[in-house]
Amino acid sequence: MSCFFGIQYLVAEASHAPKREYGLWARGHSAAEQAIRFADHIISLNPADAPCITPLLKKTAKITPLWPFLPNKWSFSDQTSANDGLRFLTQNGLDPSVTTLAVVAMMRDGDKYASYCALAEALDHLSDLAWQLVIIGDGPTRQALEGRYAPLGERRIKFLGALREDEVATALKSSDLFVWPAINEAYGMAILEAQATGLPVVAGDSGGVGQIICNGKTGILTQEGNIKDFADAARSLLIEPGRRSAMG
Repeated sequence: MSCFFGIQYLVAEASHAPKREYGLWARGHSAAEQAIRFADHIISLNPADAPCITPLLKKTAKITPLWPFLPNKWSFSDQTSANDGLRFLTQNGLDPSVTTLAVVAMMRDGDKYASYCALAEALDHLSDLAWQLVIIGDGPTRQALEGRYAPLGERRIKFLGALREDEVATALKSSDLFVWPAINEAYGMAILEAQATGLPVVAGDSGGVGQIICNGKTGILTQEGNIKDFADAARSLLIEPGRRSAMG
């Protein structure tokens, strides 16, 4: 392509996941491979993609990584007042005096469902502590997940469904800690948005998640799929509000 037009051919956010090589995604996977092989320059948002992309590049091609970023409208550090947060919590039947955990994720089969189930299992290890969980998201597995979380207690768990972007921001700003096991997570946009609202994060270290959380400073990275590791990390921030606030 670049030779035909005589100009540099750039590809942004290239991905070449081996799991897409066969089945329903095979055609797109093949087309992506051809595009990458033609490229003179790759702009990469997720460093985790590099191992699969680099072997396909011609010798003169380059990769430029971009730091994690969000549109300016996600800079909500001062836009949600204490009164807004109090209103959000009380309107949704939550106790403002109790530490609020939050999660934002689609509810579908596969890795998202596995992450939700891992979170429920981890929270079961924290039943001796005072906390409540706001769950934002919807999808085909919602009914199954409501059943999975029911044993944790109706007063602790609030399923809010899908919310508008501004409502998600208010919910996050009204919370104290973002929690997500991130099983086989490609990048973690919801994690990035949580940090933009000033929330510390406990998440599994998979895919590009380790690139958007500064471990020990803006949150805690845990071993992917390790329930005890995740529960221990969440516990440490539940019982240390000062540390949690500093990470935020």
